[in-house]
Amino acid sequence: QGFCFVDTGYVDIYLPPTPTVDAGPDKTIFAGDQVTLDITATNATTYSWTPTATLSCSDCPEPIATPIVRKTTYVIVVSDDYGCKASDSVTITMTCDNSLLFMANVFTPNGDGNNDRFFPQGKGISVIYSFKVYSRWGELMYEAYNIPINDENYGWDGTFKGIPLDPDVYVYSIDGICILGDRFFKKGDVSLIR
Repeated sequence: QGFCFVDTGYVDIYLPPTPTVDAGPDKTIFAGDQVTLDITATNATTYSWTPTATLSCSDCPEPIATPIVRKTTYVIVVSDDYGCKASDSVTITMTCDNSLLFMANVFTPNGDGNNDRFFPQGKGISVIYSFKVYSRWGELMYEAYNIPINDENYGWDGTFKGIPLDPDVYVYSIDGICILGDRFFKKGDVSLIR
């Protein structure tokens, strides 16, 4: 039998901390809005988001998302200097209703170039199918069809058959469609002041 020696040696091994990422809770926004995708990450040196088409950047920690479909799930993959990775996702859901539309409650068609026309304003809206203004007795004063949003050239100038109307309260109705394809309707009133 031989004579064997036993010895013990120690080697320090460095295990870097593993990266982590949390994309936060899912969010709901209105059509046409943007949202910042803010993550919480540790030990991360690179960032990679997908899909990239509707993001302000795909390799930053907090891109601005401008989704164009009803529901988009963004995936973030982070990695450290050693190639270790972590991932998470966040889903952005868009909603569409008549709250995307803004209508002034007063307008002053006096020719001063300020607030002279009453017109549909907003974001996330594809088209206004119809925009109608009525007197308080239900007589149609103005109508426009298939008009773009935010274009005062399609607004009502406070006249009826070319004659300036007296100050009064008028009623409007709007039928439109948002960028998601949802139809919406809105009714309200506006005060004409001269």
